[in-house]
Amino acid sequence: MSARRINSVRLLSLQAFLAVVDEGSHQAAAVLLGCHQSTISRAITDLEEWLHRTLLTGDVPRELTSA
Repeated sequence: MSARRINSVRLLSLQAFLAVVDEGSHQAAAVLLGCHQSTISRAITDLEEWLHRTLLTGDVPRELTSA
């Protein structure tokens, strides 16, 4: 995988994360970004795995964890 591909994946994950924080849910973030909720979920999971941190609570509205 090229560095460009890795960076674009991280950028998309970060965009999804910020949308969830702003909108309060995966579903609202998906509507905002024009994609499926599963795409948002996968992007957040990818970002959390890359950072080795849980970033959002499981509650709705989603909130930031201390990480």
